[in-house]
Amino acid sequence: GDEPIREGSVFTTINRGKEYTATIRTYDRPNRLVFEVAGAPMDITATFTFRPSGDDTAVTGEFDMRPKGFFKAIFPLLTPVIRKDLAAQSQSFKRFCESS
Repeated sequence: GDEPIREGSVFTTINRGKEYTATIRTYDRPNRLVFEVAGAPMDITATFTFRPSGDDTAVTGEFDMRPKGFFKAIFPLLTPVIRKDLAAQSQSFKRFCESS
């Protein structure tokens, strides 16, 4: 939308064809961004911490994933795939941030 990003901002994201609603919980620019993602298979709290690193910015991401329903049963089996996918998504996020 046209509103500036702030705590309480809500947006929709799509991952693998599934729609998720995300709400920004902490927006402490330029240091920290925390948002809650709600979806059918799981809820996620994503925390990004930013810090200077020479002429660049280092980003640390933490994800608290809370699977729901049937996904709870298979989540342990999917952990290696999810880790690999998060690495790819982190690179995509990096490219997005650098282009903005």
